[in-house]
Amino acid sequence: MGASAQKQPAKQSKSPLRPSGVKKMGVKQTLPAIEGTYKAIVVPGDESQPCKLTVVIYKKNNKYRYILTTPGKVRRGAVTLFKSDDPKQFTCMITLEGIQWASYEGDISKVDDEHPAKEYELPVDITMGFINNELAFQNDGNAMNSYTVLAECDQKFVHLVKQK
Repeated sequence: MGASAQKQPAKQSKSPLRPSGVKKMGVKQTLPAIEGTYKAIVVPGDESQPCKLTVVIYKKNNKYRYILTTPGKVRRGAVTLFKSDDPKQFTCMITLEGIQWASYEGDISKVDDEHPAKEYELPVDITMGFINNELAFQNDGNAMNSYTVLAECDQKFVHLVKQK
């Protein structure tokens, strides 16, 4: 393959799943009580095993931080909060910063011999919905958008419930 025919990786760094129409929130704004320990559960209708996943959100030096624990891995970092202006969306979105995804192939619906797949840098950050003391995010993509956020979790949709 000649130098002009080599694929150039498309650059992508932040989570492509972050919703539009949300505003970043500061600690001083009225925020839901997000501090606490969240454990993954299986929702009704999901036949997979629950992920062994725990997220602890706490405040240090007036900033939110997290500890995400899975079998064999502990990740730590900053939490960013977003609030939607649209009442039809989640009340609050949070991003766990600095977590690199396990895989990301992007839109694969048109990939064939004439249209090879693009190469992407792995996205960083996990954006989750927060409502009623629960966190939720999609861990795996689908036939058109292939990705895996956390390889150590087999659930497509991960739901974490705040522990009492």
